[in-house]
Amino acid sequence: MIPLCLFAVLTRQMVFRFIFREHDKKVCCLGLTSLIGLPANHIPAEALERIFKATLELLVAYKEQVA
Repeated sequence: MIPLCLFAVLTRQMVFRFIFREHDKKVCCLGLTSLIGLPANHIPAEALERIFKATLELLVAYKEQVA
């Protein structure tokens, strides 16, 4: 089981404050999407919602940076 405290830091302010480079954003997105594939009993629904939101925000930030 993954502790929720790991996902508590995935707020928008944290994402935009510490992840600058394109490569960093890609690596974070890959890591977050790999968590989505975990079995349902290994990750709480609340954490899954935060993972989706953080992944989408990173993808949008990456798209804006590349464009």
